[in-house]
Amino acid sequence: MSEKIRWGILGTGDIARQMAEDLRLVEGAELRAVASRTEPRARQFAGTHQMPVHYGSYEALVDDPAIDVVYIATPHIRHCADTLLCIAAGKAVVCEKPLAMNAREAQHMVDSAREAGVFLMEAMWTAFFPAIQWGLGALEDGVIGTPRFVSADFSYAATLGPESRLFNKELGGGALLDIGVYPVALADMVFEIEPERIATSWTRGDTGVDVASGMIFDYPASGRAVLSSSLLYDAPQNAVIAGDDGYITFPARFSQPDSCRIVAKGEVSERIFDRDGYGYHYEARDVVDCLNRGRTESIWAPLDATLRVMRTLDRIREQWGLRYPNDEPTARSRN
Repeated sequence: MSEKIRWGILGTGDIARQMAEDLRLVEGAELRAVASRTEPRARQFAGTHQMPVHYGSYEALVDDPAIDVVYIATPHIRHCADTLLCIAAGKAVVCEKPLAMNAREAQHMVDSAREAGVFLMEAMWTAFFPAIQWGLGALEDGVIGTPRFVSADFSYAATLGPESRLFNKELGGGALLDIGVYPVALADMVFEIEPERIATSWTRGDTGVDVASGMIFDYPASGRAVLSSSLLYDAPQNAVIAGDDGYITFPARFSQPDSCRIVAKGEVSERIFDRDGYGYHYEARDVVDCLNRGRTESIWAPLDATLRVMRTLDRIREQWGLRYPNDEPTARSRN
């Protein structure tokens, strides 16, 4: 590795922009290059964010020997192909959530990274927020006893049109993969096992993708998660983790929280964390640390957890009969 970890970004959308800005807050990170499918967009993005290099193709960025890690901010349907492109070139990869369109793709990506000895991480930024780490640390220490219940909702009123990526079935649109993945991931952070039983309901939108859903997961030892997501209305996006001896709450926007409250055995603890930037720098700092230590996985967002979540998302969509183009295996993946 170089003295600084040199980053490249695939994609020029809003999340790519926010990550580019937050990388400026990460000691030991150098924002080097961006790639778009069109050279003018890459050039404009690089100029806005003072990046020295830009490329008009993803392949050109991946072939750049001066790039150590690639952040993939392309649409869901491209995650698998773009990640495999990077792995084949020996680049470390941080891929936006969901890691893939389905568990089959995700398993292929994980197997490829592990075979090549290349770092791979889903950019589940929630796991890296200090408020989440403080709350989950208390849970691990047994402060609220054995966890029994998780409640989490991620809902907001989407204003984009039906042609947007968010609602376009051909581009992997829908609430579950875009925002419903957060409640599902939080439940996995708590129980660290796939649910035994899943019950769901959903609302199908005009474009054929889910626009709202409710989910109940049953776990061993009477564990339960009640989760929801929607693109139809605004909500506080809060979350609760309850145990035998108390509960932990993230009162607003649990996917990117700045506060956490713990009530246990009559005692109340609360912390509010100051934040610079959007919050992507938390995961980026961990990536820099992992690469400097020679690690190929993050302990905060382990690949086995990502695979559990992807399998759970598949089970949910199977109940709905919701399939995407990527769900049809290619001839190569069948062999």
